[in-house]
Amino acid sequence: MLELNKELGTKSILVDEAKFYYSEKDDADMVEVHGLMARIGSRYNVISLPLHDYLKKVDQLEQGVLWWDMVHFTDYGHKVVSDWLTPEIGKIWKPSQR
Repeated sequence: MLELNKELGTKSILVDEAKFYYSEKDDADMVEVHGLMARIGSRYNVISLPLHDYLKKVDQLEQGVLWWDMVHFTDYGHKVVSDWLTPEIGKIWKPSQR
């Protein structure tokens, strides 16, 4: 997909998967997955945004429930992601580049 986007002149961004954790193994697995995404991003010169790291911050967790279950966001979770992701994308792409 990244190769096709590049051929078509389409900009890409990778966003790390965010997931609620309930064990150290889950956290270790995500570190591995995020490392793989970073390597893929580097290979294709595509920025990878650390959503999971952002959501692990205590200030986000104390203000509302982010997850319905282990992987699906609540309405509040979607708002938190949107509030973070929109300016992050804005830092990468200027209006004339979108």
